[in-house]
Amino acid sequence: MNEIYLVFALLAVWYGAHIVVDHALIIAKQLKVSKLFMGLTILSLGTTLPEIFTHINASLAEKSGQIASNIAIGANIGSNIFETTLMIGILGLFTTIKSSKNIQNRDGIILLLTAILLFLLGLDGVISRSDGIILILVYLIYLFYLYTREEKLEDIISRKSKLTHRQFNNFLHHSFL
Repeated sequence: MNEIYLVFALLAVWYGAHIVVDHALIIAKQLKVSKLFMGLTILSLGTTLPEIFTHINASLAEKSGQIASNIAIGANIGSNIFETTLMIGILGLFTTIKSSKNIQNRDGIILLLTAILLFLLGLDGVISRSDGIILILVYLIYLFYLYTREEKLEDIISRKSKLTHRQFNNFLHHSFL
């Protein structure tokens, strides 16, 4: 019986991903923002929501803190490693991923810097409320930077990338999963 639930859950996630991506693209067009911006912001938030609920559930289940913290940090780090390596690798099996080096360099550097920041903030063994505020501010600054650079990014993609609409949609669908 559990196998049936698993199959239905996977089908629901797949179908839900299609709906979310299709509507995100419609919203991007209505807001006159690029698909890239939509993927880097709204869709990435959507993929993070299950992790947020996992962390909340872990925190509520274990009041002592240490186990809940380990689950939350482990899930976050594991998810990032999974999405950066295995997910992009699997996506590469289905389609060729082409992107502007400018975008890769910018976001790759930001990814590296945020990982270093998290490492430095956690050296004392605690992610405090002030550490949380710093991390949230860094993310908001990143979003603002993305938004202000929006038109330039779209120009870079259209000029330098041969990523087709279908390939981009495949990327969004697979990254959402």
